[in-house]
Amino acid sequence: MSSPSARPPSRQRRAPDLDSEEARAFVERAASHPSASEAGEGRGEPLVASARRTAAQKEVLRPLTLRIPESLHARLLYIAENGSKSMNQFVIEALVPAVAQQVDKITRRKELGLD
Repeated sequence: MSSPSARPPSRQRRAPDLDSEEARAFVERAASHPSASEAGEGRGEPLVASARRTAAQKEVLRPLTLRIPESLHARLLYIAENGSKSMNQFVIEALVPAVAQQVDKITRRKELGLD
């Protein structure tokens, strides 16, 4: 027997009215919120600018759900248990140079008009 869901059955759910005045007001408030112009919103320049932050500036940490093969997870766990870094620290340190390289590559292609 399955456990009951916290969500009501789909026939009882209402689809939101995205054309309502309330929805439009919400979108306008969200667009004008200071966080809407922060890095990571999918616009090229803020992303590149955020990559140049100094170490003295506190960076906000954002979660990332990542599905990886069990064998890779086991190896990361081995590193964490037998090394001096957590899995998270190890992955971030490995990922930072790869992300910087990819951002540089994309930026160069855009400057050359290739993308």
